[in-house]
Amino acid sequence: MLAVLLIVTVIFAIIDGAGTAVRRSSRSGETRNIQSIVQQAALTYREAGNPWPAGDGKEDSSIALLEAISSNKKSKTILERLPKTAIADTGSGRVLIDGFGTALRYDRQGGAVGSVPVITSLGPDIDDETDDITLELETTRTPR
Repeated sequence: MLAVLLIVTVIFAIIDGAGTAVRRSSRSGETRNIQSIVQQAALTYREAGNPWPAGDGKEDSSIALLEAISSNKKSKTILERLPKTAIADTGSGRVLIDGFGTALRYDRQGGAVGSVPVITSLGPDIDDETDDITLELETTRTPR
């Protein structure tokens, strides 16, 4: 009886670990998809001759980005492809939410060069910088 209980416990631990990895991978993929859609909308907004909105990388920093992008008709159409869970209303405005349920951070000057806008997910562990998912919004395309 103890041997059966031990075997069941080991099997459960393996299944639980695999399930956690699958959920984390799925949420990372959803986050990358959200960031990609926001990037496309932001570039469309930018190509219309608009400046990047202010953003300092704090929790509510995506409010200004979302408001600005939504003001452009073409960009707003792109944002409609976001999952319903990707935008949440707060007391001060609508923020972008990643696949882990955490607010995305927008930093106008947070890229590697120091002047490239980025949007960052804090990943599954908000205190661990090594699992952050960052996407630079600016690419080699330039505004017209």
